[in-house]
Amino acid sequence: MYGAKRNGDCIAVEVKSFVKPSPVQEVLIRDGKIWIHSEGTEDGVAYDSESASIPKSDIELAFHSESVRPHTGYAVA
Repeated sequence: MYGAKRNGDCIAVEVKSFVKPSPVQEVLIRDGKIWIHSEGTEDGVAYDSESASIPKSDIELAFHSESVRPHTGYAVA
Protein backbone atom coordinates (compact mmCIF):
# COMPACT_ATOMS: atom_id res chain seq x y z
CA MET A 1 0.00 0.00 0.00
CA TYR A 2 1.38 3.39 -0.98
CA GLY A 3 0.07 6.70 0.34
CA ALA A 4 0.59 10.32 -0.66
CA LYS A 5 -1.12 13.69 -0.86
CA ARG A 6 -2.25 15.17 -4.15
CA ASN A 7 -3.80 18.65 -4.28
CA GLY A 8 -4.59 18.45 -0.56
CA ASP A 9 -6.33 15.05 -0.85
CA CYS A 10 -5.00 11.81 0.63
CA ILE A 11 -4.54 8.97 -1.83
CA ALA A 12 -3.76 5.30 -1.28
CA VAL A 13 -2.84 2.87 -4.03
CA GLU A 14 -2.54 -0.86 -3.37
CA VAL A 15 -0.51 -3.16 -5.58
CA LYS A 16 -1.17 -6.78 -4.71
CA SER A 17 1.40 -8.72 -6.73
CA PHE A 18 4.21 -8.33 -9.21
CA VAL A 19 4.34 -12.09 -9.89
CA LYS A 20 0.86 -12.72 -11.32
CA PRO A 21 -1.87 -10.43 -12.70
CA SER A 22 -3.57 -8.59 -9.87
CA PRO A 23 -5.85 -5.58 -9.73
CA VAL A 24 -4.50 -2.22 -8.63
CA GLN A 25 -6.79 -0.26 -6.34
CA GLU A 26 -6.88 3.51 -6.19
CA VAL A 27 -8.66 4.93 -3.16
CA LEU A 28 -8.81 8.63 -2.35
CA ILE A 29 -9.91 10.27 0.92
CA ARG A 30 -11.70 13.49 0.00
CA ASP A 31 -13.95 15.64 2.19
CA GLY A 32 -14.12 12.85 4.78
CA LYS A 33 -15.38 10.28 2.26
CA ILE A 34 -13.66 7.29 0.67
CA TRP A 35 -13.58 7.71 -3.13
CA ILE A 36 -12.97 4.38 -4.89
CA HIS A 37 -11.57 5.10 -8.36
CA SER A 38 -11.00 1.52 -9.46
CA GLU A 39 -12.56 -1.74 -8.38
CA GLY A 40 -11.29 -5.15 -9.29
CA THR A 41 -10.89 -7.37 -6.24
CA GLU A 42 -13.05 -10.41 -5.56
CA ASP A 43 -15.17 -8.79 -2.83
CA GLY A 44 -14.24 -5.20 -3.57
CA VAL A 45 -12.98 -2.21 -1.63
CA ALA A 46 -16.53 -0.98 -0.99
CA TYR A 47 -17.52 -4.32 0.59
CA ASP A 48 -14.33 -4.40 2.66
CA SER A 49 -15.00 -0.82 3.82
CA GLU A 50 -18.56 -1.73 4.86
CA SER A 51 -17.21 -4.78 6.71
CA ALA A 52 -14.98 -2.35 8.62
CA SER A 53 -18.14 -0.47 9.75
CA ILE A 54 -17.72 2.44 7.34
CA PRO A 55 -21.24 3.54 6.35
CA LYS A 56 -22.25 3.53 2.68
CA SER A 57 -22.89 7.27 3.01
CA ASP A 58 -19.09 7.71 3.41
CA ILE A 59 -18.13 5.62 0.36
CA GLU A 60 -18.19 7.15 -3.15
CA LEU A 61 -17.98 4.78 -6.12
CA ALA A 62 -16.05 7.17 -8.35
CA PHE A 63 -15.49 4.51 -11.02
CA HIS A 64 -19.21 4.81 -11.89
CA SER A 65 -20.46 7.75 -13.95
CA GLU A 66 -22.25 10.53 -12.09
CA SER A 67 -25.55 9.42 -13.60
CA VAL A 68 -25.16 5.91 -12.15
CA ARG A 69 -23.94 6.82 -8.65
CA PRO A 70 -27.35 7.82 -7.21
CA HIS A 71 -28.60 4.27 -7.92
CA THR A 72 -25.76 2.42 -6.16
CA GLY A 73 -26.81 2.93 -2.55
CA TYR A 74 -23.49 4.62 -1.82
CA ALA A 75 -22.55 8.29 -1.33
CA VAL A 76 -23.14 10.86 -4.07
CA ALA A 77 -21.01 13.99 -4.06
